Amino acid sequence: MGTNNSPLWRGTTWYKSGDAPADVVGQAKAIVGLPVHYDNTRATIGLQSSSTTATTLTSAWKDESVLVDAQRVEGVLAKNVSGIALLPGMLVRWKSGDVGRFIDGYVNATTEPEMIAGIIDDHLAAAGCPDDDICFVQQKGPCRAITKYQDMAADVAVGDFIVGITSKLSTAQTTDSGRVQQVSFDSTDVTGDDLLDAAMGIIGRALNTAITTVTNKAIAVQLNIR
Repeated sequence: MGTNNSPLWRGTTWYKSGDAPADVVGQAKAIVGLPVHYDNTRATIGLQSSSTTATTLTSAWKDESVLVDAQRVEGVLAKNVSGIALLPGMLVRWKSGDVGRFIDGYVNATTEPEMIAGIIDDHLAAAGCPDDDICFVQQKGPCRAITKYQDMAADVAVGDFIVGITSKLSTAQTTDSGRVQQVSFDSTDVTGDDLLDAAMGIIGRALNTAITTVTNKAIAVQLNIR
């Protein structure tokens, strides 16, 4: 595609084999922390950017052949140092002391919001970005983010503000860590310090609808992180 400026294909990781070194070595030194952008494409199988409702996760996301529109998807190439594989569509945080370079787990706190890095490349295969590997972290433009693991508090409407969810562990795959939900700013719903925390934790706006039973699914979000 014409506007990609990244040395890494969308939907792939740097080492690909899953056998990545713990240290940043060789050519990786030149790409960790590199701002990049891609064309707004979608997978022909799996998540469809044209869908109007939340979508079930599949194992076949990767396919850059279908251009959706002229928007750009922007972000950074970052190294996963969390100790686990970080899954596509999940919201991740920067490692303290290595902001802009290393991601060390899923966002799991919305009080005094964490340093939000972005969304793990939603074109990656379902296995995600292995520990110690390098992948694209989305920060601006259309993307897919994963909803609450279960029991969403409220329906998601187009245009709703989207935030991360407070959960127990930053490296747990079967909790609300790394997942998103809508937040309302009605005076009866969020007040005081909670209002400020919610505002600081906004990652973007919903591009499609999802009812409360649509949990652990992908919704379209217009990201605006940074």
